[in-house]
Amino acid sequence: MRPQDNTRQAGFSLLELLVTLTLMTILMTIGTPWLINQIGRQKLLGTGRELATAMRSARLEAIKLNAPTVFEVDVDSSKRTLISYSDDDDDGVLDLGERVIHRGTVRAGVYFRSPTGTAVNDLIDGLEKKGTVALVRFNSDGSVDATGGIRYADNRGNYMEVRIEPLSVARVKVRKWNGKGWYGKDDSPDGWVWQ
Repeated sequence: MRPQDNTRQAGFSLLELLVTLTLMTILMTIGTPWLINQIGRQKLLGTGRELATAMRSARLEAIKLNAPTVFEVDVDSSKRTLISYSDDDDDGVLDLGERVIHRGTVRAGVYFRSPTGTAVNDLIDGLEKKGTVALVRFNSDGSVDATGGIRYADNRGNYMEVRIEPLSVARVKVRKWNGKGWYGKDDSPDGWVWQ
């Protein structure tokens, strides 16, 4: 007669492995679309933060240097660039010797669009335009020559705007379209609703 061995074998049973794989599959099926939406949302919010930061930096630099500065963003789908610089000769053109304050490109997956269309006048609302370039001039006291916004979106129908107003204070605010109007995160009674 053989003595009975009461020690258990280490490892997983087939049933434990199947239950674990089933749970992982269910979680991935539910979680992947949510994660993709979150990534898209963060691209939109990140673009808004970058545009707003570049505008605010240009404004602060104008006050600090007591000289005009310019913020530009090219809404052409092939360029998608943004730059802010000190404009020592106040001509709205980056010349040799003028200091670049911020330079960047708009993130992939974010497009210059508006709920009213893709024409330049729909994308650049109220600001000075040079072709497809939106131009914001900050005076030496931090004020601006024109108020308005730059609009962008994702492929899911989420429209955002970085708006600068009023003229004297040049407050920069990121807003979202809710189907009826543009609202800041704290201005909308329901908060921001995402598609």
